[in-house]
Amino acid sequence: MSEFKFKMKGAKKLKKQLSLLMLSPRDKQRYHYMFANAVAFHTRKRVRSQQSLAGGSFKKSQSGKKVFRRISLSKFMKVSADVEKGVIGWPDDIAGEIARRHQDGVNEKVTSKSAAKKDSGSNKGNCTANQAFALVQLGYTRPLKSGKRKPATISWLKKNISESQAGAIIRSMRGTGKQTWSQDIPARPFLGVTNKERHKISQEVLDRMTQKVKRRT
Repeated sequence: MSEFKFKMKGAKKLKKQLSLLMLSPRDKQRYHYMFANAVAFHTRKRVRSQQSLAGGSFKKSQSGKKVFRRISLSKFMKVSADVEKGVIGWPDDIAGEIARRHQDGVNEKVTSKSAAKKDSGSNKGNCTANQAFALVQLGYTRPLKSGKRKPATISWLKKNISESQAGAIIRSMRGTGKQTWSQDIPARPFLGVTNKERHKISQEVLDRMTQKVKRRT
């Protein structure tokens, strides 16, 4: 009798789906929790390296890395699960909103007054020499740690105030120019896993659960 060996396309995927169907409700919840926990781990790792889901570097954001990294900490990022799905969320509304803005990007309305308030120095700099000179001439003062203010120098302004901030402050101090405009905050997708990571995580979780069952028996 002749024997033929062949590989059925999608056999591994089918085997994995059958394994999931055979799990008890409690084990299904455990599977989804472990999977979501692994996704959260990859997400935190991605934030630390400032890499997007696609593998590229994050676009610059005015809120900076410090706040972005803060929302990825385990004490802010919570994992839960039921028999159908795993969930990663932020119980704190403020952290959740920050996460949403980073993940999806946002177009927000900015006024010259609100932009002028962001003058504590973001270390972004890049305002022009003419803008810095104009601010000095207008009597712009920079904030100090003590809460007081002192006259800003051209060198400080060029190091700490961005071009868009400088323009907003000048318009506000002069009381002229466009008072309201839209500002696009770029998306920095950080939550989730790639298809390759998803398949790997799923198999690793099932393997760990299988090994645990074998140890019981």
